[in-house]
Amino acid sequence: MSGPLFSFHILSDVHVDGTPEISRLYQSALLDMARLDPEGKAPLVVAGDLTGRGEQSQSEEFFRLTYENAPTCDENLLLLLGNHDARGPKTETWNRVPGRPCPGWEEIRARYLSLNGRCLPPESERCGLSFKRIIGGYTFLMLNTELGLKDAPYFGPEQLAWLEDCMRSCWEAEPEKPVFLVCHQALNNTHWRSNVLDAFDGLSNEMGTGPAGRPQEYCWHADEAFKQILGRYPCGVFLSGHIHNQFGMAELQLRPYGAALDLPSFGQPELGCPDKGTGYEAEIWPDKVLFRARNFAAGRWMPQYDLTLPLPALPVVLKRTGTPAPAEMERIYNQEGMAWDYLGLPEQPLFDAGTLAKLEAFRKKLL
Repeated sequence: MSGPLFSFHILSDVHVDGTPEISRLYQSALLDMARLDPEGKAPLVVAGDLTGRGEQSQSEEFFRLTYENAPTCDENLLLLLGNHDARGPKTETWNRVPGRPCPGWEEIRARYLSLNGRCLPPESERCGLSFKRIIGGYTFLMLNTELGLKDAPYFGPEQLAWLEDCMRSCWEAEPEKPVFLVCHQALNNTHWRSNVLDAFDGLSNEMGTGPAGRPQEYCWHADEAFKQILGRYPCGVFLSGHIHNQFGMAELQLRPYGAALDLPSFGQPELGCPDKGTGYEAEIWPDKVLFRARNFAAGRWMPQYDLTLPLPALPVVLKRTGTPAPAEMERIYNQEGMAWDYLGLPEQPLFDAGTLAKLEAFRKKLL
């Protein structure tokens, strides 16, 4: 065939902050996407941290740039809140505990619904701020926090039930077809630095997985619930940003509950390649999802950082054949003692090219 079945652009952590530099980078990236896809069919996915500090002016600037330079139609703009957006600009009011007030959250929530309203499905088709879009036959689940916590997202029982329903219906219809779950924060014990600053659900202080100590008393066990749901229907590809790893450090991981991709930070790269303006052009082919690394702001492919997810994905094959997961899929980074300002690299990546090749050979034996 001459081209992919479907493609989409994906960014994370744009951090529009009122400075001309970031606004120019984002505008250049949008214009580059339009050149790549003149027909405007490819969705644009932004996995949160649209702004630097969640100020109203920054939110308005992000959406102004997006709408004025959009590479696709409104229904194909899938824009997610991140913690920098949801917690607001006033550091003195930041809250890490779900049972306590999040001052300013209702205003931020209303602003998101207002500015992003033209891109959202009807309220009857959403679950809180989370929503589903089916584009080109592929399902996107946009997982928005329900509270403006400082760093972690919050998903209540209603969102968990909605997630289960969505994943079940996709699995029962076409189990080998990838479902793209987009969340700003990574699941616990996945990517390097996934467990710092409250991780996915306040469990960042569990011994052996985060800063030394005991688990936070306000852990709400969403990470465990997510993994149980995804493990029952492991066709998901979990796309997340937040931790500001960049090409060369950001990994594609294969877990028993699905694949997980760490997205580079568009506006504030920290570990790995220092380029700003980066993201992936995701291409779906009959036998793979190819994540093509690109500096959208500079209009340049970076093939040395491309990542490939063979289809049907290994977690799906394991589930359908009843085969136990290889040990490589269970390994986690030891992040004990790590803090957000610790920018060291791991001794070695968990899912380097050699590990992925070994898992691919195992997958092929099961087919």
